[in-house]
Amino acid sequence: MMKRIVSLAIVLAFSVACLSAGMAQSGYTILHSFGGQTNSDGSSSQGGLVSDGSALYGTTTYGGTNDYGTIFSINPDGSGYSVLREFSAQSDGAAGPKGSIISDGSTLYGTASYYGSNSYGTVFSLETDGSGYLDIHSFSAYTGDGMMPQSGLISLGSTLYGTTSNGGTVGGGTVFSLDFNGSSSMVLHSFPDFAGDGYLPYSNVIAEAGSLYGTTAFTWVTSGPSGGVLYSMSPDGSGYTLLHQFGIQTGDGTFVVGGLLSDSTRLYGTTTFGGPNSYGTIFSVNIDGSDYTNIHSFSSFTGDGMMPVASLVSDGSRLYGTTLYGGGGMPYGGGGVLFALNNDGSGYTILHDFSAQTGDGNSPWCTLLFENNTLYGTTMSGGELDYGAVFSYAFPSPTPSPAPTPAYMVISSGDYTGDGESDLAIFRPESGLWAVRGLGRVYFGGAGDIPVSGDYNGDGYADVSIFRPATGLWAIKEITRVYFGGADQMPVPGDYNGDGSCDIAVFGKSTGLWAVRDLTRAYFGTTDDMPIPADYTGDGVTDPGIFRPASGLWAIRGVTRAYFGTSGDTPVPGDYTWYGGQNQWAAEIAIFRGSTGLWAIRNGDRSYFGGRGDIPVTGNFTGSALEKTGIFRPETGLWAIKGVTRAYFGGGSDLPVTK
Repeated sequence: MMKRIVSLAIVLAFSVACLSAGMAQSGYTILHSFGGQTNSDGSSSQGGLVSDGSALYGTTTYGGTNDYGTIFSINPDGSGYSVLREFSAQSDGAAGPKGSIISDGSTLYGTASYYGSNSYGTVFSLETDGSGYLDIHSFSAYTGDGMMPQSGLISLGSTLYGTTSNGGTVGGGTVFSLDFNGSSSMVLHSFPDFAGDGYLPYSNVIAEAGSLYGTTAFTWVTSGPSGGVLYSMSPDGSGYTLLHQFGIQTGDGTFVVGGLLSDSTRLYGTTTFGGPNSYGTIFSVNIDGSDYTNIHSFSSFTGDGMMPVASLVSDGSRLYGTTLYGGGGMPYGGGGVLFALNNDGSGYTILHDFSAQTGDGNSPWCTLLFENNTLYGTTMSGGELDYGAVFSYAFPSPTPSPAPTPAYMVISSGDYTGDGESDLAIFRPESGLWAVRGLGRVYFGGAGDIPVSGDYNGDGYADVSIFRPATGLWAIKEITRVYFGGADQMPVPGDYNGDGSCDIAVFGKSTGLWAVRDLTRAYFGTTDDMPIPADYTGDGVTDPGIFRPASGLWAIRGVTRAYFGTSGDTPVPGDYTWYGGQNQWAAEIAIFRGSTGLWAIRNGDRSYFGGRGDIPVTGNFTGSALEKTGIFRPETGLWAIKGVTRAYFGGGSDLPVTK
């Protein structure tokens, strides 16, 4: 039998308060002021921060005992600051980390711009406790390899991708890939490859819809340097395409230092110079390069920022970023600003004017991190000792939106042992604990994350996995980390192509968009609908479906429409009955009514099991192919699987992650 795609997890939907145009300073906090070389602390942080669910990690380009930079950790409230690694150019050591680092939950990966065994920079790894530092790749110029990476890395599956600002076959920089252990290093593209191509890539690449996208600071033209390019390519280096050349059209921005942000349809980025006021722009463009639009032009002497050099981030509804200078009405004396705006450029707001207060950080050159309704970042200078700072900007606590009741959504398989049976398992959001009864415990994810367990590699085992709405992060333990979706979307993983493995997918309640990564996009459903994907035809392929509580409508895309249930019911489709024939393993329409404990299968059985406050759980708990009904009672930790077992495991705020 094809593994079924129905289990339950609580999804909290939050509405983000829109910020009106103007100035907003509340919520800004300096978490740490760097001490510089004299205190063996870091100095001049140019990279952003990354979170493992409990701590934040970052780098400084200078500082440490030898003034070659550091890697540090800090808690989100500013406590627990620790220097994990001091770089040293002695003994072939690397130096000068600039780009953001990434984390797989236990190991950090990043780039150092200088030195290393070949003197041209490295890709490094470090355990989050500060142990096990390795230069997993040392760049070697004049061999076609890149040199001097200025940006961080991304990961796709078991492969890291990044850029170097120089080197390659011509000397204008590279896009490269390598395995996590440093093997199989490849130069995917050398800049410039032809007249009009870009060179000097300062930013990292991003992945979207099966392609890599990136920018360069300059363009190679016979008349001299021009304003840079936006490009795309396949992850194997093929299909390199110029999507936009900056500085060509009137009022366009030039000199692209920051990277890109994607919302699956459009790309967003910044230019450091150019635009109508010559102080930089924010732009958006379709992923095929069409409909390029400047959505904001920075203007000094008005208190606005100027010269953005970092990538944008999104909370799913607003864009956020920083500028290197400006603010305070001063052209070059200002320390930059933290800003927000809508995706169409409206609602531009300065959230914080750096150096507006004593001891403030200034000149931020970092991509912000959005986590738990808070922005985190670093500055190159300022702070108490003028070596830079780590800061946060907390938004007002979100108010839960009026979501359907109960707010249970569909996730995927819970067979963690590969024996063909569902296991009793819980996810504890406040600590990131995953516990499988009789198997073990592991920590992965944290508060705000949604568990999305499923068999993502087709090996018959459910993988510990989370979706982080604040950033759109999908983290599949020991398999991959990708960004897909955001704060206004719900995770709906399933086997949408029938290949026996789970696909990353999201449902946007505000638009009805179903987006399956690298596969398809379709619109089906509206704001008040609950997504209920399952295999309703028995063909081994997950079908998009919605349940509309207000009317009891079940609509399965391309399959059927029926009315069953009402407001307050929880949809629990599953394989409850043996029918035989072609559709013998098809999911059936079914509901759980918590107010009475009613389980009702359309055209099938009705029974009472459980009651108010219980979370319904279904799964193949006996290995018989058919699914059993059951409940998890958070108040006591009771698991009751009808006709199978009763056990106590977990409780309180724990979420059941079984199927």
